Amino acid sequence: MNRWREIIVAYWQARTQRERTILLGSALLLALMLLNLGVVSPAIEGRAAWKKNLPALRAQQAQMQILLAKLKATPVTAATAKNIPPVSRKFIESSLTAKGLKPDSLSVNGDMVILQLTNHSFSSLIGWLQEMQSSAQLRVTEANVSAQQQADRVDVTLSLRQAS
Repeated sequence: MNRWREIIVAYWQARTQRERTILLGSALLLALMLLNLGVVSPAIEGRAAWKKNLPALRAQQAQMQILLAKLKATPVTAATAKNIPPVSRKFIESSLTAKGLKPDSLSVNGDMVILQLTNHSFSSLIGWLQEMQSSAQLRVTEANVSAQQQADRVDVTLSLRQAS
């Protein structure tokens, strides 16, 4: 460390006063350019981008507030509420049978369904899940899927819960 300091001091002492002034001025100019490039310019550009996007963001906020007010003002009636069938073993078994799926085990407890299928079509399973999501508001809370050697065949264990 001291060796480098000695080299720099020797280099500096070898320069004339005019050269020292030019070197200091150049270093100061370089530092100012780097400060402008790294700090000031990005801040100015970011501010300009926010200034450009702010009116659109405010319009979106106003639109969301209007929609929220409409939603709060709309009374919930039997016509507007979805008729979600309660989850039952019979309901789940009939929907699975309609899709050609036969569960190895099925447990229905309140709004919770635990289902195990072995060597079934993945596409049929996905179709059944989509149907259950739209008709019974069942959501997957846990899934364990294992692919089989044959294409589109899986072993699956699902936990589903009915949205309230």
